[in-house]
Amino acid sequence: MKIAVTGSTGLLGKYLLRLPDMIGTGGSGVDITDLPTITDAISSIRPDWIIHAAALTNVDFCERNPRDSVLVGILGTENVMLAAAHFGARVLFVSTDSVFDGEKGCYSETDAVKPINRYARHKTVSESIVLSNRENIVIRTNFFGVGGKSYTDWLMRELSGGAVSVFSDSTWSPIYAGHLAQLMLDSIHSGLSGIYHVSGSEPITKYDFAVQMKNLLGLNGNVVPVPVSSVNLAARRPKNTSLDCRKFEANIGVSLGNANQELLALAKELGIDARI
Repeated sequence: MKIAVTGSTGLLGKYLLRLPDMIGTGGSGVDITDLPTITDAISSIRPDWIIHAAALTNVDFCERNPRDSVLVGILGTENVMLAAAHFGARVLFVSTDSVFDGEKGCYSETDAVKPINRYARHKTVSESIVLSNRENIVIRTNFFGVGGKSYTDWLMRELSGGAVSVFSDSTWSPIYAGHLAQLMLDSIHSGLSGIYHVSGSEPITKYDFAVQMKNLLGLNGNVVPVPVSSVNLAARRPKNTSLDCRKFEANIGVSLGNANQELLALAKELGIDARI
């Protein structure tokens, strides 16, 4: 089996390319908004599957630049789908927990989506585009890792000796990107289709996550709790985007880890003897 990966130079893409059968589509040099370019990239691979991980992930940039957000978030997805159809490949689309408004938390796949910013609205549209082929997979998630524009990369930089202000009223259920990449491969090999939530097993605030990370990795800085309202952001942020992943766990036969377990995996990658 051959699996093409768009966005292969991004954070998740780097983890995906460590796994067997994964082939990058050429990294940042491949413009998914240009159909001939992405078609040529897919043609050179002739994959059975495409993991569509390419995205503009800066939600404030998307809010300020609607045209760019549409081009990459929607047109790019349409082009990947056209290329996939041309070569008879199925698509696994990397979506987001932000398709929900955050008023409830612990969202299941049957909960109604209600995006509150441009980035999430365009992800929601792209989900529908991908699921026009019922054999495709949409995975909603939120992840962290090393070597990219990850939340944990930012925290490690800020906590290297100073203080960092972190939202105390923003809740998520993050998963380590290395685990997520493997679970995506498992999803393909298991013959899944449709929408699945794949994240950490328990909700945690961004503040509590940062404190756990500081303690586990032995970082010296201070974590200061602040409300989301204290920062002038272009895009609205949902309060609680934690996900209920029981459907995925039942179909794959796995138990997903909590934030502490996922952070231990990060520490192992960094070669740090985590302080438990």
